[in-house]
Parts: sequence; structure tokens; C-alpha cells
Amino acid sequence: MKSPHNLWSVQTELEWKINYKYYGDIHYVWCTPDFGSSVSKGNPLNNPPSAQVLFRYQELDEAANSGDLHSHAISDKRTGLRRGAEVKYEEGVIVEAQRDVINYIIENTECAGFRPLVYVMAYEEVKDIASTVPASAAASPSSIEYIIEKLPGDMFTYIRLDR
Repeated sequence: MKSPHNLWSVQTELEWKINYKYYGDIHYVWCTPDFGSSVSKGNPLNNPPSAQVLFRYQELDEAANSGDLHSHAISDKRTGLRRGAEVKYEEGVIVEAQRDVINYIIENTECAGFRPLVYVMAYEEVKDIASTVPASAAASPSSIEYIIEKLPGDMFTYIRLDR
């Protein structure tokens, strides 16, 4: 497969703020070259919706703007953020008091705090820190997905899509 030009990821405003303030602007991201068009250039396999940036963005945008407190998209993000805080505590990146503050913020942030952001990364700049997601953990066996466990804030830009 030809190398993609960009990798894309969907994060939330809250994720960005926590990563920036508490984790030294280091971000954990799942990403893909599939933005979400019917057949992305360079990705003829067409990832399923859960591994398409546009689909994930729209799902989070709807939940954040509707104020749906029972949204699975927001609930999943809260769970991931709590898990991330625990990992950062265990790694010694944050202390117990910071973990507790982060968990308080996660639990008390309104739906609007989960507005989505699209992270855009130049593949050539991040290829050495990106790991391919094993087929057994991907959205489908043919999905093209990557994990970047420690993405520095200066290696991506983020955008918000207009409605």
C-alpha cells in the first residue's frame, strides 16, 4: 500500500485540554488515513464507520450539541479519559491529587465540553511513532488504523468542522 499523506483522528476539546495541561501536551490517539469519504484516496478498503474520522466527528458533534447525557459516544470518551488518567498516574506523569482533579473534571464536564476536534498529522512526520493496530483490535480485519501513544502537540494541528 502506498503511504498516506495524512493521518486523521477525532479527539474532544476536553481531551485536548487535559493532555495539554496535565500530560505536557502529549496525546494518545487512534488514527487512520480514512477521513470518511466513500473510498478515500490511498485507502480502497474503506474503513467501517467506527474507524472513519468523519463518522466519529459527526457522532460526537451531535451528542455534544444535543446535551444527551446518555450518549454512548460521550460515555465512551469519559471512560477512556478516566483510564488515561489512571495510566498517567501509574507512569508517574501525574500525582494522585492531579489524577483526582482530572477525574472530577471528567465527571463534571457538560456535554458541550466533548465537542470534537479533528487532529491532522502528516504521515511522514509521525510514521516512526505510529504503530499499526493489529487486525484483531481494529474496527474490521481490513481497517487501516494506527495508534500513537505519545504524540507531541507540535506534530499535529487540529480543526473543527462547521455544521
